[in-house]
Amino acid sequence: MTRNHRYLYRLSLATWASLLVGHLFWYLYQAFAAFPIDETYTNGIGFQLLAFGLMKLPFWLLALVMVLLIEFFLFGRR
Repeated sequence: MTRNHRYLYRLSLATWASLLVGHLFWYLYQAFAAFPIDETYTNGIGFQLLAFGLMKLPFWLLALVMVLLIEFFLFGRR
């Protein structure tokens, strides 16, 4: 594996991480911008982070694995 391939993997990982953090902030903004409801535990950041981790994070991890596998099969076998 050459340096260019490592750079591509790192660039993909950095892009994925920045998009994940952006989506997390957008998710939290949408959750807290809505009208508050009676269940006070849902208004806490811990609950919202847990909900994001259970509902959104698996799809992000799957997307990362798919992108890295595609890159490996395209560039990793040369």
